[in-house]
Amino acid sequence: MNELAISLNFKIYADRQGVVIDFRTKQEYVAHDVQTKILVYEDRVTGWFLRYGRMLQEHHDAAFIVLQVALAQVEGIEQYRRGESSEGQSGDFFRSGLKEIFSLTNADDPWLKNFYRFVRCGLFHDGMTAPRVFIENRFPHALEFDGKYIRISPNKFLDAVIGYFEKYVAQLKDPANKELRETFRKKYDGEV
Repeated sequence: MNELAISLNFKIYADRQGVVIDFRTKQEYVAHDVQTKILVYEDRVTGWFLRYGRMLQEHHDAAFIVLQVALAQVEGIEQYRRGESSEGQSGDFFRSGLKEIFSLTNADDPWLKNFYRFVRCGLFHDGMTAPRVFIENRFPHALEFDGKYIRISPNKFLDAVIGYFEKYVAQLKDPANKELRETFRKKYDGEV
């Protein structure tokens, strides 16, 4: 096998060590360069996940899948942002990521713990959210909690995750953000 896709549009080749090639443009990139790693990461998340979530947004019956695509990125982005692995700390990373994405500075921890347990863990471990979670794209906000029920608009939730991801990647691409780029690189390279 001479070529291997490392993202939707980037490949590595056995006979081209240290080079990553964007097969759309045939442009070559230095594999160990952080800018290349950012481009590949962006292409992985956008090409393999977010674009399919976007495609499914038009199908009302796909709301749970749209939500699952979005939820998968909350903890993932947080790991790269911190430059740490969430192993053994999944709930903390997920809640922290949710706070960042939705600017939940005043969200109380019990609400976030319930969201993690009933929504994220429900979908990823049980294949379904808990009974006190309501999914409906006609809800006016991406997520709401009234003390008893959690209401989620999956399309709005995915839109918020995509917006946050795009902002994060734009920050990563700026060479002036040295610390952010270094924490990203550590996670990307598996040093954590």
